[in-house]
Amino acid sequence: GTETNERIPVAFSMVACTGEMVFIEGTLHTVVNTTQDGSGAFHSTTHNNHSLRAVSPSGAKYTVTSANTSRFLVSTNSAVNSTFTGTFQLIRRGEDGTTDDLVIHGTFHVTQNANGQLTATPINTTSECR
Repeated sequence: GTETNERIPVAFSMVACTGEMVFIEGTLHTVVNTTQDGSGAFHSTTHNNHSLRAVSPSGAKYTVTSANTSRFLVSTNSAVNSTFTGTFQLIRRGEDGTTDDLVIHGTFHVTQNANGQLTATPINTTSECR
């Protein structure tokens, strides 16, 4: 098997629970492990952890934590089975008890047959201001 371990700078913006746009930056740490089994199928697992910080135009500061895992199986007939689970948290520092922390949790599963047709794509996400 092979393992890739990378740290990648990231920067993006999004709307916080306060309605303000926040600028987020930091580092994405990603580790990918890939193996091939005896039948020739490839198994790959990716773990991502984010260490980020954010600030709004009004000066509100946030800590951002995010972790997700993806698993992929590509069989010898090119069928694909993949699953993703992840949580993203935008937590305002020094908050005053208002519901200004954003928590997003998501899972999705994709199955593609050997003809390239999607046969299942259930997606479940929740987003909550706390």
